[in-house]
Amino acid sequence: MLKLSPSKIANYKQCPFKYKCEIDTQTRLAYRKDTPDLVFGNLIHGCLNDFYKRTKKEDRNFETLRKLFETKFKYSFAKHNKVFKNKETIPDLGQLVPQRS
Repeated sequence: MLKLSPSKIANYKQCPFKYKCEIDTQTRLAYRKDTPDLVFGNLIHGCLNDFYKRTKKEDRNFETLRKLFETKFKYSFAKHNKVFKNKETIPDLGQLVPQRS
């Protein structure tokens, strides 16, 4: 069954190929180009998803999140080593993590 939403209709009106890429996994994967920003964004979303859905409430703290991020980043870096060709393409984590005094 076809499921439509206002955003899907708007995407189709804007560009039928964009709509096809959104709904068809094979097409999306064939034309997708990983960039450092995309890989890093997916990494952050994956970490937060695991943190809130797979971590017990009493274990949710900054240190647990940091360890989860480091583990996922190492895996992601190995998997996407061509995306992170050099140090300049790796996001500066210092901008994201609050400094402790």
